[in-house]
Amino acid sequence: MKKAVCLGIAVSITLAPNNPVNYNPVGSNESGFVTMVVRFEDNSRIPTRALQIYQVLVGLAWNRQTITYGALSRHQMEGYGTGGILAGPLSCIMTWCRENGLEPLTVLVVNDATGVPGEGLTTVPLRDWPAAQQRVFDFNWFSIMPPSLTELEEAYRRSSS
Repeated sequence: MKKAVCLGIAVSITLAPNNPVNYNPVGSNESGFVTMVVRFEDNSRIPTRALQIYQVLVGLAWNRQTITYGALSRHQMEGYGTGGILAGPLSCIMTWCRENGLEPLTVLVVNDATGVPGEGLTTVPLRDWPAAQQRVFDFNWFSIMPPSLTELEEAYRRSSS
């Protein structure tokens, strides 16, 4: 099945029901229009979930907010589960940021009890995380293209070796 992906982000394409364009519909809405929406839970691989988290973290950075691991896994990662499952996707993002000379967006994800980023945040010394958060808040993340799924997959491979 072909899925619509633009710049590594799943997009929705709506076509008229009798459109002669060759397409593989994912579903249809109440008006009968074909949609090609792809949910993150439909492709629940580590790089896909990393892209989902990236989008959440960019929004948080814009609003100068942090999020706990628990809140991220419970409320933002529908269908992905809870617990240590965030390590892989967060590692993808942290590695991609480091390799592109960016502050790690992952510094915005903090421990529920301590309010401090976890031990997996290896690109920022423990004592420097408050300053790193401020630099993440100050950067205009909307001025750059988000990572592609391929870039995140390669970053994950490099971070795991």
